Amino acid sequence: MPVEIFKEGYKTGWGIYGTGYYALDENANLLMTVGTASWRTQQSNNNSGLIFLRTGYRQFVYSGIYFQGEAGVAIYTGFWGNSPTRFSYSLGPGYLFGTKERKGLDISVKFNRASYRSWLSLNLGYQLSL
Repeated sequence: MPVEIFKEGYKTGWGIYGTGYYALDENANLLMTVGTASWRTQQSNNNSGLIFLRTGYRQFVYSGIYFQGEAGVAIYTGFWGNSPTRFSYSLGPGYLFGTKERKGLDISVKFNRASYRSWLSLNLGYQLSL
């Protein structure tokens, strides 16, 4: 959902993300996220989007509740065209409905930013171990 100045001209969008986790200990993880997000303009049928590559950190604070932050790069796609790569970050809380092995349904809310575009995202996923 676009926020701030970005909400002027853009509708709610969608995204697909894949995140790898490396456990530092029982309550802390290093993260590596690759994903894409897309939005449609309000005035036309043009699509604009971003491709992300971010690294980050996740800290469990109580049971399945965690906070995480990520930073990296975003590459503009679609209607935004041949724009340069930009710095991007995300921050937010989440909850892992899981077992002691940290597997299960993962729900989080994030504030995201790339250049002057900001949006809130509701993220649903399933965490598993390979």
